[in-house]
Amino acid sequence: MKQGMQAQAFVTISLPQNRVPELAVLLQYGIFCPVQGSQSVQAFLLAQPGLSRAYIEAKVKTIFVNGQPADQLETMVTAGDTVALSAAMPGLAGAIFRRQGLHASLRSKPGQIDTATLGKTTDNSRASSDQGYICLKLFNTIACDLAAIFFSDGVLLPARALMHYARRTSTLCSSQMPCYWNEELVEDEQLVRLLHTQTRIFLRLQADGPV
Repeated sequence: MKQGMQAQAFVTISLPQNRVPELAVLLQYGIFCPVQGSQSVQAFLLAQPGLSRAYIEAKVKTIFVNGQPADQLETMVTAGDTVALSAAMPGLAGAIFRRQGLHASLRSKPGQIDTATLGKTTDNSRASSDQGYICLKLFNTIACDLAAIFFSDGVLLPARALMHYARRTSTLCSSQMPCYWNEELVEDEQLVRLLHTQTRIFLRLQADGPV
């Protein structure tokens, strides 16, 4: 576990290595990364696993900070902020929000951009309720690229993220994807009930290798 991460419950999911990307969608809900003081977006991202300078330049085409597009990696962030990363998005919207893109002038004025999903947290798990965390959201191919790296270390994320996933799939807590709550094997309905008692969980995937 990374220093500074605290959670009341620890969830481990065991699954084949080639199925890890299936859970990449959980990263869209935001993971809580410990920080100390203010720092640039670049410094914050480089402190996260898998986010090298080369990867950021090649793959991260859109950055939102608290729901607003950030063109400069020197933009300052601090505990309570939300940072969202996306690869290139299709169409005109992608061109408008692309970092340092030619169509940036077409953006709405601050406060008029509908980016609730990309850049903000709206429930009681928002990062601003804690001292020392930035909420990092990963989307599309970036989430898929980094899922194995983040989940092998373990992530602190909203309990509702796994709850929503559990309700959409039949494989979670099955023999294909067994789940452990504080090291105790649990079934799907039991997992959902337990998740209802938590705001956040520490989730780790234990990959067993390809099938």
